[in-house]
Amino acid sequence: MKDMLVLYRLIEEYGYNEPILLKKVKITELSQDSVRQAFSRLASKGLLERFSRGVYYVPTDTPFGKSRLNPKKVYEKMYIRDGENIFGYYTGLTFMNEIGLTTQVPNLVEIVTNNDRSRGRIADIGYVKVRVRKSEVEVNKENVKTLQFLDLLKQVRVQDLSEEARDLLKNYVRKQGFKKAEVFSLAKGFSSTVADRLIKSGLIDELT
Repeated sequence: MKDMLVLYRLIEEYGYNEPILLKKVKITELSQDSVRQAFSRLASKGLLERFSRGVYYVPTDTPFGKSRLNPKKVYEKMYIRDGENIFGYYTGLTFMNEIGLTTQVPNLVEIVTNNDRSRGRIADIGYVKVRVRKSEVEVNKENVKTLQFLDLLKQVRVQDLSEEARDLLKNYVRKQGFKKAEVFSLAKGFSSTVADRLIKSGLIDELT
């Protein structure tokens, strides 16, 4: 009975083929120990699938057997966002590839997040390698895009980019509508190199 209550609540809150982080599951009628035990029993019955330690999902049946969970859903939920709550962002080659600054396909995903204290560790999320490091400034819904931009300047000298890439970056900054006051305020949380590169980049004219 407890097991089916847990399964019903999970389907109601998460649906199918969505990552469920066991440590975040709260069911008011049950203790955390009871919830953990229910997860274990449901997994043994095939009603829940274990993706990795502490990560589960409610599977669906396919012509090839039980559905598989997309690792991207897992690392985004762990390190970038959970619903409307944003606590991380893509960085490095991952972000540069996303906005078109490079065609190089990264061999790992790079993420900056509030949810890790390391300076850069590699986590295996399914078949994907993810490098995560702690954010120098607390990430939230309001500042995430600006922090992502400043983090890019930490890694790239704009002057070293091709003319095409510089134009693309200027267009990106213009479209985001970054505000000069906010950019310089958040830049204080980074090393002085970032502010210096921002000044020398020629991107200040694109800030509002």
